[in-house]
Amino acid sequence: MEVAPKLRAARLPQADPGTLFLVRDDTGSYVALAVKGPHEGDRLVLVLGPPSPEVPEVPVLTNFSLDTVVVSFGKEYTLRLPCDVKAWLPAEPRVGQCVVLSGDKVYVRGRYYRQFNQAIHIYVGIEDGLLVVNRSSEFAHPSNRCDDCAYSVECAFLTVEKDPRVILSLNGSSG
Repeated sequence: MEVAPKLRAARLPQADPGTLFLVRDDTGSYVALAVKGPHEGDRLVLVLGPPSPEVPEVPVLTNFSLDTVVVSFGKEYTLRLPCDVKAWLPAEPRVGQCVVLSGDKVYVRGRYYRQFNQAIHIYVGIEDGLLVVNRSSEFAHPSNRCDDCAYSVECAFLTVEKDPRVILSLNGSSG
């Protein structure tokens, strides 16, 4: 018997960085990416969407209980970037969803809430799920030289099937 897409139910700690999964908690149901933080043992989650009344601004970096059961795509997904010239921006938008293309690597920008509910931008490599940090383990931009970066407010995560289905589409504004 063939099952499509290839999914697996697993506990969150079994999700390797870069794993795409579905997760549900008391705030809603989301598509998320497993993230490796800067410290040994860090297991974070980048909630990609969709937004909910309790989590209106996505993507957002957070954590879930290690007992959380997820429905995992593993790394069996495709990231579709836009081909429309209007979807690519020469400068990073100040607000909203954003995908960063630095060379041939793709990062998604998210928010992280620090003390006193102060939001800052963070960046996560889509392929490897690594949080971008500098040598001091502080959040950093994917490229020290932003002149080799391109920015888009659109992308889609698709299943890997003969007829791909959309898992999640990000169509943010460049506000």
